[in-house]
Amino acid sequence: MQVLMVAPPGAGKGTQGALIAAHFNIPHIATGELLRDHVARQTAAGQAVQAYLDRGELAPDQIVLDMVREAMIAAKASGGGYVLDAMRSAREVGREILAELEALRPSLDRAPSPERLRPDLTGLGEAFGATGSVGGKSE
Repeated sequence: MQVLMVAPPGAGKGTQGALIAAHFNIPHIATGELLRDHVARQTAAGQAVQAYLDRGELAPDQIVLDMVREAMIAAKASGGGYVLDAMRSAREVGREILAELEALRPSLDRAPSPERLRPDLTGLGEAFGATGSVGGKSE
């Protein structure tokens, strides 16, 4: 089972993702946890992230994507299942996550359907293919 959690900050992705992961005994991949783990272990990526943090900047998307990719590959090697908290609200990053998911699992099932996603939530709906109306109103 592969689950992608997409919601705005504070919506409960971390809480629900952890519960789902525990219930199905699969890894919970959360970007904040990945960043903290790499920094704590002083990996090459963690040291790069720390340098950005020391300057008061966010880690570049590519570093975060590399960490997510590594965690997804490890999860796939140990059985394939995981719960992934979508990271940041950038549309391009959402597209990158979707590309990574599709590369690991060509027949990616999307639930809910793109038509039911609210594209106005930080633009992630559009990144995952949602278009059309929101709440019965055309955009």
